[in-house]
Amino acid sequence: MILARPAKGDSYEILLVERKARDGSQFLNAHVFPGGQVEASDGGNLRRSALRELYEEASLYLRPTSDPHLITPETVDVNTSQTSYPQFLQSITADSAESALIPYSRWITPKMMPKRFDTTFFLALSTPTDHRPAGKVDGQEIKSLAWFTPSDALNQFSDGKITLFPPQWYVSGICWHCVTIGTYYLI
Repeated sequence: MILARPAKGDSYEILLVERKARDGSQFLNAHVFPGGQVEASDGGNLRRSALRELYEEASLYLRPTSDPHLITPETVDVNTSQTSYPQFLQSITADSAESALIPYSRWITPKMMPKRFDTTFFLALSTPTDHRPAGKVDGQEIKSLAWFTPSDALNQFSDGKITLFPPQWYVSGICWHCVTIGTYYLI
């Protein structure tokens, strides 16, 4: 999930989560977009899976808005490891923002890799908010989360302060050249 929000001036920020180093993980301490595997409860729905993973990893819920292309990210006040995403939606009697997610790109790891991934990235565009949605991490899978302007993410990567994998590096590079003036313009 590429979650983008307007920032001061004509800039914007993207959410990256820092994966915790785990045995066998290919994402050791890397800064990546929130996401993961499709589960049976998703019913094969990739959009639902992306929203559920964002909820589980960052404790963020994307509230639909009157604009079908925008969402409002909100930090949830429940323990996401004990309350499933469908249970959460039922408890707040809210709709899912599935229709607001914009298919952005698909990445498939090369055949020579020992572990392969077939990943679809969706773009979620936030309405302007007075504050960054804080989100929460559980310390199990995710170590931290942070909002970066695309140029800040690339600069920190170049300085060796964060690790970006090819999709995050590429998308940040593309986003760095995008301009926003009161709304989003995608290239």
